[in-house]
Amino acid sequence: MRQFGFLAVAAVMAVAVVTGCSTAGTPSAPSTKPSPPSSTKPPSAPPAKTRAEVIADLRAAGEGLGAYTDLTPRLLPGACMVTSRRLSRRTLTTRDVRLAAERLQQRGWKLGRTKPEGISFTSGVWLAALAMATIPDDVRATKLAPYKAGLVLTAMGKCPRQ
Repeated sequence: MRQFGFLAVAAVMAVAVVTGCSTAGTPSAPSTKPSPPSSTKPPSAPPAKTRAEVIADLRAAGEGLGAYTDLTPRLLPGACMVTSRRLSRRTLTTRDVRLAAERLQQRGWKLGRTKPEGISFTSGVWLAALAMATIPDDVRATKLAPYKAGLVLTAMGKCPRQ
């Protein structure tokens, strides 16, 4: 049950990302001049990532940072959420977290908020969170004996109905 703690932290962070991004804008005064029409087309948005691509992105972000576990099958059926973790035998550092963040950015994720408890990202309709935590001694003694830290990567999005 304690393993669920990592998932819960990341899921809460992902929910915070969702609610934090929906702030209402401040109305502004209308401009006095209309902007001139643009002759160039705005760049088209990249195609939306599939669930399989998101899983691959999260897996690649943590490569080499610990033992990989796909936690997605443990989620509620039908939830459009992807979660994985990396359990490390060494204490992870902010450098490790930055490495994982850079890998996500290289795969097309846009950096969102950066806070001590984690980093948020977006890619199309997907919102992701990355968090690192040291595993407490009492948990290590019971179920996660050789591991000292964990990196949790979770993403929520919109999946097609099946």
